[in-house]
Amino acid sequence: MERVPADRRPMLVVVGGRGIVSEGLPADLRSYLMERPFESDEERIVDCYRAADLMVYPSKADTCPLVLMEAAACGLPVAATSVGGIPELVEEGKTGWLVPLGDVERFAEVLDRFLLMDEGAVRAMGEYARRWACERFDFRNQVRAYLDIYRGLAEQADEGERRKRAGVVEGYVSSVGASHI
Repeated sequence: MERVPADRRPMLVVVGGRGIVSEGLPADLRSYLMERPFESDEERIVDCYRAADLMVYPSKADTCPLVLMEAAACGLPVAATSVGGIPELVEEGKTGWLVPLGDVERFAEVLDRFLLMDEGAVRAMGEYARRWACERFDFRNQVRAYLDIYRGLAEQADEGERRKRAGVVEGYVSSVGASHI
């Protein structure tokens, strides 16, 4: 913490916290922690994201955490463990950083690097995260992607049906089909 400028001293805010995180922490570390109750008001949630500098998400397992998509859409870089579907939601070095599960030293290095970044670089990363998330997770783009998948599957099914009618099965020409070649 000594290397971190005084105006960049971290404050860890745990949303949904109930005092569990602070239990057992030394008093000097508790001064960096604020636990907030669960919040359901969307506007207040967005305000919390926008007031933050970094989303820290040290999950042991998660398939597709909405909280990371929300954070990026609000212009918040992410530091998260590289488990489950999380790597699909963080573009390394551009929208945030990924850390192998259990690598506490690497996580500390990432947090140090972030705290020592100049404000312009932090702002640029947040702006990139916002653009990236809004483009990637926009529902219209999601619908187009699903339609492309369905079209591709339909084309494969049609091709399989055509090959079947032509007597081609699994790359081989059937004896019936061979007489017509």
